[in-house]
Amino acid sequence: MANIFILLSTYNGEKFLEEQLSSLKKQTIPFQLLIRDDGSSDRTLEILNQWKKNLPLKILAGQNVGVIESFNILLNSLPPEADYIFFCDQDDIWEADKIEKSLESIQRQEDLFGKKIPLLFHSDLSVIDDNFKLIHISLF
Repeated sequence: MANIFILLSTYNGEKFLEEQLSSLKKQTIPFQLLIRDDGSSDRTLEILNQWKKNLPLKILAGQNVGVIESFNILLNSLPPEADYIFFCDQDDIWEADKIEKSLESIQRQEDLFGKKIPLLFHSDLSVIDDNFKLIHISLF
């Protein structure tokens, strides 16, 4: 089985975080979740700590360095056995088979080009508003 890691940087994300974590819990393939909180002042860390019993997650708390540096810290914190890395935002909601379908697509490309060629995978997405109302079915 592949070692899949999801990287999540949070910052004052209490409004949407529960929904994102719930969607990650529904994934059909096992993964590890590595989260770095970027100095939140709301209930973000409290919510993350409550989810430790429901998800395989590790939390790194730190000072506010901005989203780019926060993801860099997460990338540098990955263990060497990480085979695949997924990035997610705190206000995402993932379909239950997102990792499974993404991994199938990535592995088809690996079959064509080999595993030593770096691959970047990006999926389409639906756009929703603050109340989870669908705005656009597809970004494309």
